[in-house]
Amino acid sequence: MHKQPFMNRPEIVTRDEERIFQASVDKINISSTAQLSFAWFIRNVSTIPFVISNERTLLQRGALTWNPPPGSLTKGVKIIEFEVEVTNVPVVSRDFGFIEVQEPSLVALINGGSDTLHSSSEEIILLGSDSFDSWPARGINQHSGMSFSWSCFHGGQLVPHVYSGHQKVVVPSESAKKNASICDEDTMGNKRGLNVTIRPNENQMYYIKLVVKKDQRQAEFLRTLYAADQDILLVAIRYLKNTIF
Repeated sequence: MHKQPFMNRPEIVTRDEERIFQASVDKINISSTAQLSFAWFIRNVSTIPFVISNERTLLQRGALTWNPPPGSLTKGVKIIEFEVEVTNVPVVSRDFGFIEVQEPSLVALINGGSDTLHSSSEEIILLGSDSFDSWPARGINQHSGMSFSWSCFHGGQLVPHVYSGHQKVVVPSESAKKNASICDEDTMGNKRGLNVTIRPNENQMYYIKLVVKKDQRQAEFLRTLYAADQDILLVAIRYLKNTIF
């Protein structure tokens, strides 16, 4: 382990991940035959005000590594201590490090990517089914306890291309997205649930926001949707579920 002053950001650990903590011991001025014993401890830390608990919990003895099972650490800032005792020596040696245990991430996703082209001649159905909670592991009930809320904002009209007469896609700025006005009720159907229906006007740009909530956590995803007045090829990079961010 390496010392990490609290004024620097502590190492982040999520409750669902598997993490191995490893220590090293250098035998300086100690006989090679000396008997060493190892122990790992943990203390809770209050950040406001900054207080380190006097109570420490024994985690493991007799090993240079400690591998806490996923879900075994409670949320909050902790001090991990590694302690070494030498037989017949009255003092001990310690090292420590700060970690912050966080709840696993909640991920909001609109299937198909963050920028898509669609034909304005028909309704568009957007799906939020790729959204997930990484704790517990994803499975049949991966959306259990999650709520979905959709919003639609006007992004303005597609710009005509001066040479061909066709519509041109212009990538919007972040400030334009933040200042966009809300769509009317005719444009977006039911605003809750895994799916939402968009009825776009031709040659318009829309910003579609999905907000996913569970417990005290919240995640957002924003899509820029371009609705053209002609048949087009739909091109998108889909989210890969096995991608590690």
